[in-house]
Amino acid sequence: MSRSEAEHAIGARIPEGPGGPDCKDLSIEGGPDGLLLRFSNDDRLVAVYVLSPASISTASGIHRGSTQAEVLATYAGEVEEPSTDELVFTPSGAQFQGKVITFAMDDNGDVDRFIAGEEEFAVPLPCGGD
Repeated sequence: MSRSEAEHAIGARIPEGPGGPDCKDLSIEGGPDGLLLRFSNDDRLVAVYVLSPASISTASGIHRGSTQAEVLATYAGEVEEPSTDELVFTPSGAQFQGKVITFAMDDNGDVDRFIAGEEEFAVPLPCGGD
């Protein structure tokens, strides 16, 4: 959906903001701190990004602060080989083809932030970040 369609769906403005060469992370006016909507530069909503201080959970209940073991148990068999800093859940359902949730882990092995959406955009760094 486009930014104007997203604004209509949520009933709030999504003000313009800075971005990178391929996308921009925008907050919702009056929305929760730490919830960003990632739009491609052709104005498509491509991912939803959850970072501090947001207390938003995935549909399966994983949130900032969940442990690596909780992520692996919740998404058993659908998480790429765990690394020390990211876990990537790739749902098997046909309706989710090309979509992932990437969980960025903190130094304690807990979820620090996560981003869900199109695989090429579901990178837990700001748009244009390295």
